[in-house]
Amino acid sequence: MNFFKYLGVLLTVIATATMLTACESDSSSGGGDDPDSSAAEISGDAALKVINESDYDSTVYFDGVYIGMVDSDSYYQWDVPTGTHEIKIDNAELDNSDAARLSVNFQSGMISPVTINWEEDDNNSFNFF
Repeated sequence: MNFFKYLGVLLTVIATATMLTACESDSSSGGGDDPDSSAAEISGDAALKVINESDYDSTVYFDGVYIGMVDSDSYYQWDVPTGTHEIKIDNAELDNSDAARLSVNFQSGMISPVTINWEEDDNNSFNFF
């Protein structure tokens, strides 16, 4: 039963990320992101796992607050509060890339994985897939 809950959460996160990223083109918050502040501490009964399969580092925001960076070809997991929260993942190294924004309903005791891969498109900008 837990496997099916995990699978459902994973598919929901992937579908939400795909839909929201397709509509995202806010150039004021895209690429080359370098937060001016230190990562905020965060805790809770659920978990966000960001898996970065790209060659570029990514910055991660939770409800608009910078919580950390995920190096290229690695992952990081944060304990987060339950409930629906907004996640923003930005390419930390390249300008002109669109930030991925998604809304995730975090459930107690569950890990919500998000896999990112920045790929170059025809216009030499990088997008989240």
